[in-house]
Amino acid sequence: MKKLKIKFEDESKNWNIWEKKSEIERSIQRINKDLPEMECAKQLSQIIKKFYKKNDKILDFGCAAGHFYNSIKKIDKDISYFGFDSTKQYIKFAKKYFKNNSKVNFDIQNIFSLSKKYYNKFDIVFCSNVLLHMPSIDLPLKNLLRAT
Repeated sequence: MKKLKIKFEDESKNWNIWEKKSEIERSIQRINKDLPEMECAKQLSQIIKKFYKKNDKILDFGCAAGHFYNSIKKIDKDISYFGFDSTKQYIKFAKKYFKNNSKVNFDIQNIFSLSKKYYNKFDIVFCSNVLLHMPSIDLPLKNLLRAT
């Protein structure tokens, strides 16, 4: 993955904690149901349900290890779910965990540099609990819109 040169409002460069210390236990514990379903995941699922149509493709940008899928699949057991995250350990785990589910896909993508192959590919895009950690949201918001 190529190094990005982005001007951030936060010049400390301390915002990207996942690259320095990748603590993925909580996301994995939620997938394994060792931790309860997050309230925000339940609420997001209810919002998506209002707009969802059969065969819609859903993108979870900043998916960690894909724990929101457990909530979203309640809408439709055959829902087409894509999870993007820039943390390789999350995506590696998710691909292995969901390897037998053809409706679930994961890719290493950075919210600051979305691959053009994903432009206009999704019907519903969400990014939960991610933007608040970003030093700048202009480019991430553009990329979320590009994906829809």
